[in-house]
Amino acid sequence: MKRNFKYILNLGLALVLLTAGCKENELEEVEPTFARTFSASALKVTVLSKVDALFSWDKSSNAKSYTIEIFETADFSGTPKRTVKDIAGTAVQYTVKALEGDTKYYARLKANGTESTSDSKWKNIEFSTDPEQLLNAVDPANIKSTSVTITWPAATVATSLVFTPGNITHTLTATEIANGRATVAGLTPETTYTVKLFNAAKTKGTITFKSGLNLNGYTEISTDAELAAALVASGPQRLALYGGTYTLAGNIIVDRNITITAADPARKPVLVGAVFKVSNSAALNLSGLVLNGNATTSNMVEYPTANPALTGALVITGSEIYNYTKGLVYIAVACVVESVTINNNIIRDMSCTGASLIDYRNATGGFAKVTDINNNTFYNITTADAQRDLIRIDNVTSFPTHTGNVLKIERNTFNNVLSYANSRYLYTRLTSLGATVNNNIIANSLAYYSDQSTTTIAQISGNNYFNAASFYDTTKRKYDTGNYTTLDPSFTNVAAADFTVRNELLKASKTGDPRWIK
Repeated sequence: MKRNFKYILNLGLALVLLTAGCKENELEEVEPTFARTFSASALKVTVLSKVDALFSWDKSSNAKSYTIEIFETADFSGTPKRTVKDIAGTAVQYTVKALEGDTKYYARLKANGTESTSDSKWKNIEFSTDPEQLLNAVDPANIKSTSVTITWPAATVATSLVFTPGNITHTLTATEIANGRATVAGLTPETTYTVKLFNAAKTKGTITFKSGLNLNGYTEISTDAELAAALVASGPQRLALYGGTYTLAGNIIVDRNITITAADPARKPVLVGAVFKVSNSAALNLSGLVLNGNATTSNMVEYPTANPALTGALVITGSEIYNYTKGLVYIAVACVVESVTINNNIIRDMSCTGASLIDYRNATGGFAKVTDINNNTFYNITTADAQRDLIRIDNVTSFPTHTGNVLKIERNTFNNVLSYANSRYLYTRLTSLGATVNNNIIANSLAYYSDQSTTTIAQISGNNYFNAASFYDTTKRKYDTGNYTTLDPSFTNVAAADFTVRNELLKASKTGDPRWIK
């Protein structure tokens, strides 16, 4: 009996010890530890405002902080050009500001460890800043036929100005650098120049301008009477209008080549009620004008006469156009225009009633072989019709040998342009036509691209749509299938027609009319 009792007692003690051992093991269970901090992944750099670098990454799960180093050497030798320490461990982006423009950089990021973990390995990336834009737009009053005055912020570190074409190099003096101003002579009249400001080999700014007229060969116009006489004179006409307002009594018959331009770019002449009727294979060039339609019910430029021969080019550039109640360009007869170029204009407050803004209509009508619409701003374009389109190009059958036709719509800003749910921007049915639609801003419009199966968009890329969802609506027959964005451009003041873009990403991608990228 005593032996059995002793056996039972020993067995109970064994069970108690076993249970206690299991609980001790449970209490000793701990989370795993790592000797090194995890590296941040998905490192990316986006260049903003030309010289700011936005670093972004996926957060390291155990980082105390981050360090960024930026070098100009690919092997990270020497002293970093910039070092940023103690970036919060919870951060997933950081902007390094005011780097040198026009420079290739090699950067690296590491996650810093805690007291119990060492730092991560470096993550490397390379990127290039954009050339800076420190040159001011050229004041038209500073443009002469053979010279120009270029300006930039005073005391900017710079060494020279270089003009092309001609490779004219102007070495800056100490006074010019201090004043941020230099006058350069030796230009060719009526030439489009690109000028760059350099600090040694690095670009500090780039602008373009056109040198002033050499008025030799031009008829200088100062009054309505002089303009009226010149427009009915025989032979080709090159007319240089001085600043002022010119009221047109009737249509302008363009049956021979006509150029109308501003004699003084600082004072654009205003033409009231101008309607151009083009025929007889003539070319028309309108430059540096203000064209006030005065609520005329006609299109601004019309081709009223059939012509089996190729008609000369139409160029509309550097102008402001408004208050026409029909459209801009209209071809409804059998006529093929060599090209239509609409460049660097402000086109506003027009009513496309009875015609599209650009309208090549009728199967037996005509068209332009190339229509190039670039670097313009369009706003407040409306219609009183049930349905109206921005661009109409019908399937013309009159000229089957003219193939490979092109419509280019690039780097424009559209705001409140035909904002109607049934309006189309591309009512294009010419089977030989391919459209290119790149780097535009379309804002505040209910319209869409097209409902036509024959509309061919050969290339579409880099556009931004704000309050304009139908342009990328996949239920539409034609929609943006490229890489687009839907960012708010943050226009400075729409009511005052100041469409300066304040969204840094759109500025970095140079989307829209370049005049608003500052």
